[in-house]
Amino acid sequence: MVKKYRKKPVVVEAIQWTGDNTSEIMKWVGDNAYFRDTLYIKTLEGDYRASVGDYIIKGIKGEFYPCIPDIFEKTYEPKERIKAIKLTLKEQLLAVAETIKEPKVLVVAVQLPTGAIEIITNTTNINAKLEYYTTMYDDEFRLLANPKVRIVGAMIV
Repeated sequence: MVKKYRKKPVVVEAIQWTGDNTSEIMKWVGDNAYFRDTLYIKTLEGDYRASVGDYIIKGIKGEFYPCIPDIFEKTYEPKERIKAIKLTLKEQLLAVAETIKEPKVLVVAVQLPTGAIEIITNTTNINAKLEYYTTMYDDEFRLLANPKVRIVGAMIV
């Protein structure tokens, strides 16, 4: 089944090759580049020829690769212009969960059909509980079996 995915917001370092800044790029990427009639970048997939105007990107694993300007400009923007990204509560919880190696407590506030809020505290099997909340609730954290039940708050530590 085809699913939709959104690219995670990642900040990368990059420099555009102007043709006049080859030494700057070579210094920055070190042994990951060489020059033979043009600039070549050693990527995880092999050596790639860069063209003047290409951006040289340092990836999240420290790898380097060239990117043509139109793709770069559609994919990245200067960090100074990054706007606040509005994440759903579910996305926020999952993002925080990814940063915690061994979660100790998961607290979830569930609004019942009556409007009452039930607080659920989990101290064991937290990863299994996260799996339950992410598979049994939709993207807006409404229970799939009963959309009148929804998670209105969550915290993981």
